[in-house]
Amino acid sequence: MGIQYLEEVDFNSFFPLENDDFYEEISLVTTDSYNEEKVKESILNVGIEKCIAVSIQLSIVGYGQKTYGKFNYKNKEYDILTFFKENDIKINSTLGTKLKESDLTPGRIIRFCRFYIQKFIKKTGKQSYLYKKYCLVKDNEEYKLKIFRGCEYLLVPGEDEEIVQGVIKTYLELDSRLNTNITERIKRVLLAKGFTNIFLDSIQPF
Repeated sequence: MGIQYLEEVDFNSFFPLENDDFYEEISLVTTDSYNEEKVKESILNVGIEKCIAVSIQLSIVGYGQKTYGKFNYKNKEYDILTFFKENDIKINSTLGTKLKESDLTPGRIIRFCRFYIQKFIKKTGKQSYLYKKYCLVKDNEEYKLKIFRGCEYLLVPGEDEEIVQGVIKTYLELDSRLNTNITERIKRVLLAKGFTNIFLDSIQPF
């Protein structure tokens, strides 16, 4: 019976494993078409103030089933769906939709404006629908400030493990109630940020 698997030494003789110049010539091709510089340009073209106001409305109050509601900026109320249509913001994209780097979607606007959303929560004390409805721990001040739609893009390995646990538990609770699977998408974002599978998979529901 032949050898099923070669040893490391066999590969070294086939093609050297220690080959820094070779590895430097390889770059990864990402399937994520999100380019923050391109998104920034598109948001500037639409209007940064209104985009921030929309992101805060959607992240804190929520939306779903193509129902977006309204946002208020400078004491004037705007219909969000009309705002999206007027500015060619894509509302029918799905996980497999091919988007250009410069395309705007509700999710991309929230993702880009993540720091402004967090600052709004800190300044006003408003709590997100995600925290209020699905986070079962109500005595953690950090959870009140940091659990909102889009918060996953802010979290940093080595600093935010406690918040990540709260975020994952919250989405597990949401998935359990709504029969969805949003937690897996959140985990993919956190993996890309540098959190490990072992850590993320160890987090249990509330």
